[in-house]
Amino acid sequence: MKGLDEFLLGTCRLAVQHILNYSTFRQLRLNESGWAPMYGRHSRFLETLLHPEEVLIFKGYSRALYEQLMANEPGVKVARYREHIVPMGYLIDQIETFLLDEENPMAPEEAARVMCRNLGIAYITVDEARYLDHECKLKICMPDEWCLKAGDPIERLRKGNIELVDKDGNAVTTLKMSFDY
Repeated sequence: MKGLDEFLLGTCRLAVQHILNYSTFRQLRLNESGWAPMYGRHSRFLETLLHPEEVLIFKGYSRALYEQLMANEPGVKVARYREHIVPMGYLIDQIETFLLDEENPMAPEEAARVMCRNLGIAYITVDEARYLDHECKLKICMPDEWCLKAGDPIERLRKGNIELVDKDGNAVTTLKMSFDY
């Protein structure tokens, strides 16, 4: 494991520690005062750590957007939407749930690896984003039958009839990967 993979896994380890820190802090505040603000908790905190996402976690384009980009003259802007393949808020909520499970808490290292394998952005058309968010009702969640620990992150895009392609226009059929290192 070298380079980008090592950086991403290290960043996910840091993010998992942050989730544990704010969860502990929130519980202390709840015990002391009966209420607990969400200090340190925001669905976008990972974006800062992964800046620029277009370089660090880019997975591809929708076929529709790719074809528009290829058909346009160089320098002409095409409207596009940056989509987290697994919504960040959903990812963070699920990782926190796994970590804090009273019966079978997930180890921080496993949580970091699960987080890392589910990071990714794709550029899609504005119409595709609208369809995914509103018609499919997948703006902040994944399909019901999908599993964060073992599922293919691309499944959400599939539910929205969005075909993912790489920078050369080749179909991306899976984003499922494992961390054997």
